[in-house]
Amino acid sequence: MAEPGVKFATRMGFILAAMGSAVGLGNIWRFTFMAGENGGGAFILLYFLFIVFLGIPCVIAMICIGRRGGHSPAGSTKALAVAEGRSENWKLLGWLAIGVAFLALTFFSVIAGWVLAYLPYSLSGGFVGITAEESVQLFDDIQASPLGMTFWQACLWY
Repeated sequence: MAEPGVKFATRMGFILAAMGSAVGLGNIWRFTFMAGENGGGAFILLYFLFIVFLGIPCVIAMICIGRRGGHSPAGSTKALAVAEGRSENWKLLGWLAIGVAFLALTFFSVIAGWVLAYLPYSLSGGFVGITAEESVQLFDDIQASPLGMTFWQACLWY
């Protein structure tokens, strides 16, 4: 077993972090649109069923692999596979998880940068009475400035 590493201070902190990573920003930001476009109540019912029967078991499996393996994602999957007499190539699944998390981070950090770019405008009441065309123009203006987007991205990370 590996040496103990950094741990969450409270169980609630761990649960909130796991929920945040499982739910993700996409569920918060797109959910109402997706529900409206895909059948309303029927979509919500299927969505809930997929979360209960697919999402929650996957999160539980990840937690179990991490706890039992006691290493990084790649190290844990390798250790568990070797302990069960399987190929240590299972570590590739752990590396895949790390890669997916990295790609998600790069995608969502851009969106978080946009949110920070909108913040001063929002706090000053700039969205009051705005039309759809004006909001599209504001978004286009934000994207037209690579230096501005880099600034807001830097604010997010530092």
